[in-house]
Amino acid sequence: MAEPGSLNNGKPWSAMELDDLERGLRIGVSIEVIADFIMRDVDEVRQKALELGILPKRKQLAKEAFDLV
Repeated sequence: MAEPGSLNNGKPWSAMELDDLERGLRIGVSIEVIADFIMRDVDEVRQKALELGILPKRKQLAKEAFDLV
């Protein structure tokens, strides 16, 4: 089920959304806050950031480690 406020899930990413994602990560905004802001699912935002190479790998590895518990 889609998260509340995830109206843009599955739609093509706009230049503005990509810019918001990149800028947000650069200044230390969490994936969750960015996802809420651009109205997309957290997993979709995380995947796009990984795809673009803008999510620090160590943060992703830490997230995966905690998800396994």
